[in-house]
Amino acid sequence: MRGFSWFFWNSVKLSALNVLLLLPLGIYLPVIFNVKDGKKVLIITFLASLNIEIYQAVFSFFGLVFIVRTTNVDDLILNTLVG
Repeated sequence: MRGFSWFFWNSVKLSALNVLLLLPLGIYLPVIFNVKDGKKVLIITFLASLNIEIYQAVFSFFGLVFIVRTTNVDDLILNTLVG
């Protein structure tokens, strides 16, 4: 695709992967764990996403991962809204 840079397509790919990561949580919480309140589902999804971002920051800080991972607020917002 001409006109779009690698950075654009990389951000689209990472956003799609973030959606795929926590979308099942938002679907299965009401089905399997009988969480019917939408506010509870939103809070649980937010906390799960926050947990992932904190682990990324801690593991990157101590050098426990080989790939440099950055903590991003956009991931937190996107995962919370999708889940």
